[in-house]
Amino acid sequence: MTDRLKNLCDRFRLLMRRLLLLLGASRVVCFAWIALVSVILVDFFWHFGQVERFVALAALLGVVGWVVLRDLVQPLRQSWSDKEVLHYLDSALPANNDRLTNID
Repeated sequence: MTDRLKNLCDRFRLLMRRLLLLLGASRVVCFAWIALVSVILVDFFWHFGQVERFVALAALLGVVGWVVLRDLVQPLRQSWSDKEVLHYLDSALPANNDRLTNID
């Protein structure tokens, strides 16, 4: 594999990690706000006691933790080989006719 293709793959991976981090962080913030507002509204209308508030807080933290694992940790742990990156780029640009994959 040439240095230009390696640089292309490295830049693609770096850009993809940044975008995944941005997407995951925005999803975590959105889900946290939605869950927090939901818990506050339910507490306002049902007038939770101490135990119910503790359970609601535990559920809120559980939802946020689950979203962090699903949308941040798992996508960022996935690593792409150079071959997978080139194959993806070839499939994203159909006019290439698998030129990048055939170079390898």
